[in-house]
Amino acid sequence: MCLVIIHNSRVIALFSSDRDVDVKDVLAYELAPVPTAMFTEDGMRICKAKSTLKKSLQIEVSRRNAGDADVTVIDGSALLWTIHWPADGTVADFIENVKTRLTSYLSESDVYLIFDRYYDYSIKSITRDVRETGVNKKHHLLLSTKLPAQKVVLSSIENKKQLNLLLCEELTQDRLFHLRSTNKHKLVVTGEDPCPIEIKMEERRTRYDLENQQEEADTIIVQQVLGCAGEAHQISVVSDDTDVFVLLLHHYHQAGLDVPLIMESPCKGRAIVDIKSTLAKHSQIVKNLYQPMPYRDVTP
Repeated sequence: MCLVIIHNSRVIALFSSDRDVDVKDVLAYELAPVPTAMFTEDGMRICKAKSTLKKSLQIEVSRRNAGDADVTVIDGSALLWTIHWPADGTVADFIENVKTRLTSYLSESDVYLIFDRYYDYSIKSITRDVRETGVNKKHHLLLSTKLPAQKVVLSSIENKKQLNLLLCEELTQDRLFHLRSTNKHKLVVTGEDPCPIEIKMEERRTRYDLENQQEEADTIIVQQVLGCAGEAHQISVVSDDTDVFVLLLHHYHQAGLDVPLIMESPCKGRAIVDIKSTLAKHSQIVKNLYQPMPYRDVTP
């Protein structure tokens, strides 16, 4: 059956094979090419209160009871905001500060450091453009460049891309850093390349098993957590992001994991979240927190 309806100068064709169609129910929803609750005429709406969801659901644990992780997965973008930014220093000085922070993590566990990727004509372009409002100055960053203001670098896609590239190069090429900091635990760095690089002392290898074309660090973080779950005794995810929180809950549940998993901020003193306990308390609603988009084959 095909039912054609003309409504507000729009033509709607309803197809049904063997079931009744409630026309009133169909017309109860706004007719628009995109969900207007999520999009404006200029692009996707930017949610400014997502953290409320995380705060409402999270089950906190004290530092003393959190346990010691043997794998730490770090949101690189979140980490950079918390590293000392030398006002009169160079880009190289800031990178040394990043290495110092990573050395403290590496003294306790293996470290997986993950940076966002920035593809041209990305679905994230409009969202990132909105976040860049008021930061227009682009710099050409080298190790010897005098460090611009933190916001000018970390709030600009072009500036941040350059900093991330310099960071990844230094972290994967600095032999002295490797000898000093990876003698006990390994460092795995995920940057622009689809395959992360693993460093352990003087050994360097490409992690083809962790290859990923995703642009968002959020999803790469979860992929690497799942990849480590079979061998780790406890995993810590260093991120404040609500999207990471929801993704961890969803995939921890979907994969049927049992390994202790905590989520903590790169800023010391903030709440530590027990993902396993949070799932146990909210198991009835976790399946509805995140609904992945169905795969569609668009091959001609």
